[in-house]
Formats: sequence, structure tokens, C-alpha cells
Amino acid sequence: LALLTTSTGLSVYLATIEAPLRSEDKYPTSVWMLNAARFFEWTAGLLGLLLGRTMVAVALGMLSGRALSTIVLMRIARMQSPLASSGIAKPRKRFLKRYALPAVSYMSFPISNALTIQGTTLLIGSLWGPVYLAGFSVCRTLTRLFVQLTAVFSRSVWPELTDLFAKRNSIEMRKLHNSSLKMIAIAGIVFLCATYAFGPKVIDIWTNHKVTNVEVTLAILSLTAFIGSIWQMNTVTLMATNKHSELAIANLLGAIALLFLVL
Repeated sequence: LALLTTSTGLSVYLATIEAPLRSEDKYPTSVWMLNAARFFEWTAGLLGLLLGRTMVAVALGMLSGRALSTIVLMRIARMQSPLASSGIAKPRKRFLKRYALPAVSYMSFPISNALTIQGTTLLIGSLWGPVYLAGFSVCRTLTRLFVQLTAVFSRSVWPELTDLFAKRNSIEMRKLHNSSLKMIAIAGIVFLCATYAFGPKVIDIWTNHKVTNVEVTLAILSLTAFIGSIWQMNTVTLMATNKHSELAIANLLGAIALLFLVL
């Protein structure tokens, strides 16, 4: 636990180093840095598994990969931007008052996702047993593939929306937002049709016919993924313009309410 916590801390620290690249129109470089760090971390974790075959060995490998990649990527970031520096500076009260609420609000999104995804998994397992949980987890994994793909798209649009917002170009910003929604909606319709036609067969092959009677669950989760992907694009637009505080609170309360509803 201590090793994984330290690795998470390094991950957060690297995010602060690569953040200036996003504001300097170097978003691809910042994304490459984060993905490279994750790749080295998980590769080192797999190496630890092969060599040590214990949880401690895996955690130690992941920490080693994260630490090494952080050192290398810090040097690359400094070469790309003079703002990508490290160190401890005295906090300014005016700065903290201005950005504390958006920062805390932003953190509520991963908390909401954890409550929705992991919380639901724990509740279903405890209420209806591992058999039902296995079928539910398989269906949700398959349907969330579309959510992850649209997340890549919406995150790519994020810096462009921020750039247009900074330039006060609301017309082009609205066009980009609407065209992005249309593309996600069209892709979502194709996804729903493909899931309806091939989803049960894919699950049969995937689970060697051990998970059956998933048509209704798969249809509900597919529709949920479609709606969530469209909602995600609207969320990204609000975060790109730093106007996500109220939405973040509502999202967190909704996730908590969902858990109580399941109970």
C-alpha cells in the first residue's frame, strides 16, 4: 500500500510538471508524457510479477517504473517549456482563493466515477452474489469500451475549446462543441446497433458460454454508455472553460444517490 501510494504521488507530481505544456499549445506532448509514464509503470509492474510473483514485487516494480519515467520526463518537459520547473514556492492567498474551488470540484469527478463503478460492483456482489456480478461486469466492460473511445475524442477537443474560449471566440467554440456532439451521437448509434447485433455472441465467445441471458442487461448498459458519452462531451466543455464547479457537486451527489437507490 505504501509503495502504490508513493507511485500515485509521483503521478500527481508529474501532472503538475506537464501542465504548462497544455497552456503552450503542446497538448500532444503532454499526453505523450502521461501515457509514456503509465506504460513504463505497468511494464515494470509486469516485470516485477514475473520475477517476484508477489504483490510487493509488483508494487515495487510499478514504483520503480514510475520514478524512472518521472525523472526522464521532467527533463524532457523542461526542454519543451521554461515553465515546466519543479520546486516549492510560497503559496499566494489570492491564487488559492481563486483556484481552490475549481480544483476541488475537478477532483469530485474521479470520486464520482469510483463510487459509480467500484461502489456498484461491491453492492451488486454483496446483494445478488458473484454469479450475477460476473455477468454484470462482463456487460459493463464491453459497453464501456465506447465510453473510453469517446473520452479520447473529447479530451482531444478539450484544449481546442480552451483556446477558443481564451480568444473569446464563442461562435467557433459553439460550432466545435456541436459538431463533436453530432459525431459522438452518430458513433453511438452505430455502437448501439453493433452491440444489439453482436454483443451476446461476443460475450459467449469471451466467456466460453459461461455467461448467458445478458441481453437485457447489455441493452440497458449500452444505452447508459451512449447517454454517458454525450454527457461527457458537455462535461468536458464546462471543464475546458473552468465552469464545472456546480456540475461537479451535482455529479457527486448523483453518484451517492445512485448507491442509496441500489441499496
